Amino acid sequence: MDKHFINGMTYFKSKFPDEETCRQHLVGRRWPTGVVTCPYCGQSVTAENLTGDLECPLCGKKFDVTSRTMYEGDIPLRKWYILQYMYILAETVPLDMVVAELELPAETSAKMCEKISSIVRELDF
Repeated sequence: MDKHFINGMTYFKSKFPDEETCRQHLVGRRWPTGVVTCPYCGQSVTAENLTGDLECPLCGKKFDVTSRTMYEGDIPLRKWYILQYMYILAETVPLDMVVAELELPAETSAKMCEKISSIVRELDF
């Protein structure tokens, strides 16, 4: 990849150095006013630690900031953030580069790429 891509990734990794930083960022994007709503029933939830696990007082379901988003699952949020930024920097990103960067199996990386690509296609207007 070119120097712009390499410099961009270096910058990104300095801004989002770990999982906790990514979770805090997502909290700010998902619940910008600090009012947390259960993603299952819509009930307001009071919590001090918004980056951890929460439980809805109404429906009783447990959730976190990634629940019912494309990030939900076992893949660390930072890996999703890295992949998204790779797509921002380059129109196409070779799968072997994604596998190397994310240190995930090719099948997992390909599924992540497809998920992001489908969202980008939906937004393309």
